[in-house]
Amino acid sequence: MWKGNIDLLDINSPQPEVPKLAADVLKELPLIGGSLLNRYAGGISKPPVLFFMPFDETQEILCEKKEKVQMQLAEHFSYEIKLARLDEAGILNPREYIPSLKIVCFLIETDEMNKVYSCLKSALYSKNNKKASQIDRFQLKRHGCVHP
Repeated sequence: MWKGNIDLLDINSPQPEVPKLAADVLKELPLIGGSLLNRYAGGISKPPVLFFMPFDETQEILCEKKEKVQMQLAEHFSYEIKLARLDEAGILNPREYIPSLKIVCFLIETDEMNKVYSCLKSALYSKNNKKASQIDRFQLKRHGCVHP
């Protein structure tokens, strides 16, 4: 029904593809930063830093991530949040993904990239094993992207 094709309900029809999830869209995020920035900050003389990540209000972990990012950013910056459908964001083949998946965009008024990164790391990074090595294993690309 989500695909708009009632024939998929016929037992003789081939099984529909399993929809892609939030983790699957991560690899496409680096390709859409420019278009998101143009969409939401076009015409602004000093464009903001843009952090964007997958968001699905039906997934508790993604809701928690969004909330943590909001709390961390609010302590240090002025920012605005935009929510984009996958087709609006420029994701290729958006109908391959679950229909509730969106891209949440944080437009952050700053040019302090290191401070933005630190806030994002504080919000998104958790060390599960305190006995783990002291190597910093945080990778922002596992959560979202920053543009520029």
